[in-house]
Amino acid sequence: MNFFKQLLNKSKRLDFSDVWNIEIARELVRKGDLTIIHPYPIELGGLEGPLNTQFIPPSAMQEYENIVDRLLKLTADSLIDELKVEQNYKGVSIIPTRLYFIASLGEDDGLYNLKVEVW
Repeated sequence: MNFFKQLLNKSKRLDFSDVWNIEIARELVRKGDLTIIHPYPIELGGLEGPLNTQFIPPSAMQEYENIVDRLLKLTADSLIDELKVEQNYKGVSIIPTRLYFIASLGEDDGLYNLKVEVW
């Protein structure tokens, strides 16, 4: 079995440490092992395109959607006006292990710190 097939079979264990390029990630999307998200949500002004595209497993999607919903509500209620997104990685992987959403209002940095455990 070649390396690429081994890597694709390995993804069932939620270990994406060997997903080091976009072609592998896109193949895992086709298999249903990963989904595509926008770390800076489009609904909150994030731009579409490769710089705002990330891959996460379906198991992390609900947590991501819950955070986006919460951020939308905080924005509508004028409780935040700035968002930073930080991503942690493991090894050479392009799939983040965690996503951190740090929302602020004016000079009050980090009023809301929300986290998605990806894998």
